[in-house]
Amino acid sequence: MIKIIFLLFFISSCNSINSKLSVKKSSLYEKIGVAFLQQNNYPSALSRLLKAEKFDNKNARVQNYLGLAYFALKKYKTSITHFKKSITLSPEQTEYKNNLAYSFIKSKQYKNAFVLLKQNLKDLTYPFQYKTYFYLSIIKTKVNNLKSAKKLITKSLKLNASFCPSNIQFAKILHKSKKYYESGQHFKKTFSVCPGHKNTKNLFMQASNHYKLKEYVKAFAIFKKLSKTNTSFTNKIKKFLNPTNKKNTN
Repeated sequence: MIKIIFLLFFISSCNSINSKLSVKKSSLYEKIGVAFLQQNNYPSALSRLLKAEKFDNKNARVQNYLGLAYFALKKYKTSITHFKKSITLSPEQTEYKNNLAYSFIKSKQYKNAFVLLKQNLKDLTYPFQYKTYFYLSIIKTKVNNLKSAKKLITKSLKLNASFCPSNIQFAKILHKSKKYYESGQHFKKTFSVCPGHKNTKNLFMQASNHYKLKEYVKAFAIFKKLSKTNTSFTNKIKKFLNPTNKKNTN
């Protein structure tokens, strides 16, 4: 009887040690994965985070980071799966819920995203509600409710005036509202403090602002630069400059 008790104790101790080792290995791979995420090296991040999940599949942080990695790789449905797992494991984390909502938006599940974001606004302890308003503004823009979109993005900027995505969103809303001068000025201001957002899509919208204002020299200077750096934009520029041709081809 004593031998049996000792054997059971030994097995239990081994299981406990193995469990602790697995958690430590998971933590190590998690840290490496997060480092790769911060470097925008998403394939390497995903590889390490999947190993972290293998050693500890009940770690909410790992599930959230996996969601972020898949999101960055534009695998939105898979990111949704992992964000849902992270919320199941840690339901108090509003940040995870916001991440899920953004994946819903990218998957065009606007209703699911809207309901979740409205719930998130009730968390008075969440310090990043400017993100929540930003995501809500995107939804309203997608359904062409520009008035509501502008109100929401204004709330986001009041909470954090330096949040680059909200500043870009505000410039886009102004453009879609045909306020080309105001949009152009806001793009210019945002590009100076958020150079990472000076991408082809935003530059194209800035060029179209100039064109609508008949500032053709400025517009064509940007169009020329975009054509050289991104050949896929050549046809988009041609269609923008010749909208009648586009209508005739339909």
